[in-house]
Amino acid sequence: MNRRIAIVLFTSSILMTIFFSFCIFSGKTCSQVIRVQGTEQEIEQQLMKLDEKYLAYADEFLDKDLKKSFRTEHYVVIADHPKPEAAQAIALAFEEYRKVYVSIFEKVFPLRKTEQPTHIILFASKNGFRFFCAQAGLGGGSNSAGFYIPGTSIIVSHFRHPRQRDFTATLLHEGVHQLNDHLLYSRYAKQSIWLNEGLANYFALMKLDSQGRLVVGKVDWNSVAVPGYVDEVQRALSGKKHIQLDDLVSASREQFHGKDESLYYGESWLFVQFLLHFEDGKYRKPFTEFLMYEIEGLGGLESFKKTFGDSPNTLKQEFKKYVSRLH
Repeated sequence: MNRRIAIVLFTSSILMTIFFSFCIFSGKTCSQVIRVQGTEQEIEQQLMKLDEKYLAYADEFLDKDLKKSFRTEHYVVIADHPKPEAAQAIALAFEEYRKVYVSIFEKVFPLRKTEQPTHIILFASKNGFRFFCAQAGLGGGSNSAGFYIPGTSIIVSHFRHPRQRDFTATLLHEGVHQLNDHLLYSRYAKQSIWLNEGLANYFALMKLDSQGRLVVGKVDWNSVAVPGYVDEVQRALSGKKHIQLDDLVSASREQFHGKDESLYYGESWLFVQFLLHFEDGKYRKPFTEFLMYEIEGLGGLESFKKTFGDSPNTLKQEFKKYVSRLH
């Protein structure tokens, strides 16, 4: 739901200088712009200092008597929940999702290496979450259920969600944005919003078996978002209100977060599901080829046509057939 925007403005033949900016978004509104510049190494150091700054802000508003942290190989969860095992459960869930994410993509893409752990900050109270957002200059984020701070290794949320599964799905959705940013995409590549959000929901709304393990390709009907999205997209495809697939693939942030935002989220997610799993992976190969362009910042309609041999709109009837069979 949040995304970094980065633009390379200048390079010299001797030393690359990168001017790098990213926005913290609340919907389509940029609530904060942070700009860094220098060599790639200098930018990484500046972004690490941002991590330290946000962790310090969080420390101000987490209940010091209840604050606990739990460390796994790739994550540090910091929470002030009365039950200390809550932090452990979240960290282990993130490791499970990361393992599946890596297993899917490392077969075809050279994933980037990162030694820095991702910090997940969880407030027991919504007020603590809101105070953190205000202090950190992330005011727009205070109305959300949680967010990933683009360009950093920080995810922030709170425990005040009506349903546990949807709280977990929100957290994991933001966690996939972080994995996209740090492992999959080239460091300064522009990301297509439909695919960034579609991949985030692909993993966050994936079915869990009785042992808590992910079942790749199956959706979790226990999440309130799943029947809501599926029903909305089915009704849209049956009438004339659906988003044309060409328009979905070329959508800007402003279009995505406009009046049809919910439909954009649902259709993006289901289109990713379709491209990976329709008729035992009929379109998985061209989708993988498209991703090779996308992760270098070269995605979009023309790259889709190049790898699929035609425009997304030509897939409408098969997509409609796939969605209609979901129940």
